[in-house]
Amino acid sequence: MPAPSASMARRSMPHWTNPAQDSQPSPPSRAHPDTRTGGTDAILSKPVTHALDTRLEQALGWTGPPNTLHCAAALLRALRVTFAARTRVWFPLMPADARGLRHDAVRERGLDLADLRMLHRALRVAWLAELVFGDRDLAHLWLCQPKRRLHGRVPLLLAQFGQHAQAIEQWLIDIDEGNVS
Repeated sequence: MPAPSASMARRSMPHWTNPAQDSQPSPPSRAHPDTRTGGTDAILSKPVTHALDTRLEQALGWTGPPNTLHCAAALLRALRVTFAARTRVWFPLMPADARGLRHDAVRERGLDLADLRMLHRALRVAWLAELVFGDRDLAHLWLCQPKRRLHGRVPLLLAQFGQHAQAIEQWLIDIDEGNVS
């Protein structure tokens, strides 16, 4: 009986073994781990959200929700700049003037950490809309008008609540990518 050839020996080995690759490490995956999950981490991997995070970092010094009252002044200042004269209309919780506020002054005016997180979600959605539409006025127009998809509710008001803010962010990302239904 003739000796088996190299090709026959490879065919007879289980398909998951490859002698040439056993000594070499496998190449790293090209897929970013966040994009494979399909969950909320997938939102963070989009270019427009990278631009949003950069803007938040520059303006506030952080990107995530606030975890202390010390960051209130920067957040309130950013909201006042973003919404100018309409701040009190959309955010009745905001104190009338935030210049030079210390964290104790914020607490005295009734704002707590939950309020700051709500205001942060609204600011995040507003700035994302500005990036998507490329214009502050267009973004505010879109955010302040009732939407059929939201059963006649206004995106800016809903964006102040966690689950709705995430859905509106995803909707804006879909608009940015051209995936409008």
